[in-house]
Amino acid sequence: EPRGCEAGLTKALSPRTAPEAGFLSMCRKGASSMVWADDGGAVIAVNEGLAVTALALSCALCRSAGVFRELVRNQVRELLPHGGLLAMLGPIDEAGVIGFDQLHAVDVPAELKNRMLQQEPLHDCAITARWLLRGKPMFVELPRDASWVSAREREEIETYGLGRLAVHGVRDWGTRTGSCLIFTQVELVPGRSAVLKRVGELACLLHVALVQIRASRLKQRAPKRVSPRMALNPPERELLDWMIGGVGASEIARWRGVKLETVQEQMEQLNAKLEVFGRTSRPW
Repeated sequence: EPRGCEAGLTKALSPRTAPEAGFLSMCRKGASSMVWADDGGAVIAVNEGLAVTALALSCALCRSAGVFRELVRNQVRELLPHGGLLAMLGPIDEAGVIGFDQLHAVDVPAELKNRMLQQEPLHDCAITARWLLRGKPMFVELPRDASWVSAREREEIETYGLGRLAVHGVRDWGTRTGSCLIFTQVELVPGRSAVLKRVGELACLLHVALVQIRASRLKQRAPKRVSPRMALNPPERELLDWMIGGVGASEIARWRGVKLETVQEQMEQLNAKLEVFGRTSRPW
């Protein structure tokens, strides 16, 4: 039951597991699609609506390129039959141009991926430039589109047997991040308009996964800060707990059976180790 599915997802997912603002709305869309009719009037199968919802969850939880490959193979391909995927992510400039700095190739020849990494910016490539101009999901088919596809792109499509391409992506002005997805060997089942609509839906979900991977990589590269408390030995941690609890130096000295001056010196050393200075550095 769609409402129950949506309510369950909303309850199960905290903001930490779904940082993208649009994630729950995509879950609702997937849950609702179980009962809405498509353009042809046919009711979408329940398992398809569940598949969209499951993919939305997988994308929100995606943290690595390996996980991304598996969700494309096992979940995206179920919703959109295709051969391979080139997925790019990068910053957006003032003109809306995406400069990708992250490329994921799923079931695409390694040689083609290497050529993509060496290519000119997206706006200088005929296929992606056309998509940037249109801003809508589109097909690239030879020989129909041979007149505007570059010679290099035509040679790559023919050499690597890429077949019919489906191109779309997301320009997220809130985070100044954009993505571009190129599906290869796309099948026109159940029809051109339905496939383009599905490509648009998948682009939103996969954009979330790409953003999550980038955030995870940045987090791993960031210098790890060690908690000052973890750098203390057991006696120092005990002393810190007493100080936080408001216990005075004289009382600590009595409990430890040492001189007051000794405790005061230990407190000074502890404050220096924790880089605590100023009037509050002598709580006794």
